[in-house]
Amino acid sequence: MNELQVSRGTPPAPLGGVPTVAIRDGDFEPRDPAPSARTSGETFFGNASRNGRSAFPLPPRKSCQLRFARDLREGFGISALFSAGPRVYVEGKNRWALLDATTGLSRAGGVRGRGTGALDAALFALYQPDEAGKLQCLNFDAGQKLFWSPLRLEAQSERPFVARLGDSLFVLSLQPALALADKAPQPALALADKAPQPALACLEALPLSPLVKVGQTLQLRPPLLAPLFWNASRCVAAASGSGVVIAFPGQIYLVDSALEVVRVLSGAFDPVALSVDESGFLHLIVDEPEGGRALWVVDSTGVRQLRVPLLAPFDQATTPPIILLCRQIIVQSPGRLLCLGADGGVRWVRRTAVGAGAIATADDQLVVADGRELCTFDREGQRAVLHRFETEELRGAPILEPRGEFTVATKDKVLRLVAKR
Repeated sequence: MNELQVSRGTPPAPLGGVPTVAIRDGDFEPRDPAPSARTSGETFFGNASRNGRSAFPLPPRKSCQLRFARDLREGFGISALFSAGPRVYVEGKNRWALLDATTGLSRAGGVRGRGTGALDAALFALYQPDEAGKLQCLNFDAGQKLFWSPLRLEAQSERPFVARLGDSLFVLSLQPALALADKAPQPALALADKAPQPALACLEALPLSPLVKVGQTLQLRPPLLAPLFWNASRCVAAASGSGVVIAFPGQIYLVDSALEVVRVLSGAFDPVALSVDESGFLHLIVDEPEGGRALWVVDSTGVRQLRVPLLAPFDQATTPPIILLCRQIIVQSPGRLLCLGADGGVRWVRRTAVGAGAIATADDQLVVADGRELCTFDREGQRAVLHRFETEELRGAPILEPRGEFTVATKDKVLRLVAKR
């Protein structure tokens, strides 16, 4: 087995007492299909917190009609949709909106903080970083604040990962180098030559109970903190069971629910995107030292079972890979879909619109918002149209709801589709 060399970049500082394992090549080992997706009502959607899979199968009636179209306003710039229970959370360029999933009417909205939000179907609540650098919890009814928590890093920090895992909220924060230059000089801290890049990363776990009353508001107890990661010039994260995986240039940290770093995997790579499957296998899109982009599949012990070079146009892929239950892997680039078998072999390649987004269903269908069409691809790459719009150009990944309904987005609109009777 060939051990990969440590990245030439400066990784976060090593942690005392934590085993560091060099990522090494191993033989491909076929795995059985994953068990059926959970049906808890939680919808996974194409971001790094899960693996781009809905918990629900494709509805038997495979044609749809429009229920509503909600025009938010010109310039809203929808970047992501999340859904849970009776609400749809919409993230825009600078604003957010909470919509009624049945009527499309607005329930709440406001200015976005520097980070992504998360919905909690169990508490009927929305977690969201605000402009002041706090994490607030808003109820589904009218967006009223239920409680809040301070976050360790400053307000200008990015919060790219927010997820509820068990009874805690996990928040990853990235603080730019320029904000730290005069406050915490460190040997490993270096300012970027051009645009400022994140230099400090912090993972926090916020226990959801008990709440503490502070003045007229409720606040979470002080969070658990993982060690600070210095010089985190590039960072992606994904949930893995009850813990979190964080990938930096040259190193991958496996962190458990108590925020203990269980293991560090080291190798020569810069992370671009990350997904984790039910077995804890890491599916990474990475930039390699030689200049190419590749897909890696690495287990939690550091054995790399697959390495697939991504040739043009898939060398432009930046979206976390979608992992089907049958172990097929979907890689998205602007205008193309690539389906790889569990052994890394190419199964099919299909053209899409440049802004297309996709999710997988619990029965291994791929649902794609593809230009003016919402369509599906089966395991063999056969395409079927669910709905065709006359003028709307879809963008981003769709949402499949528990009752077989779909929520999709254009640049400034949210549209709800239901099965034709």
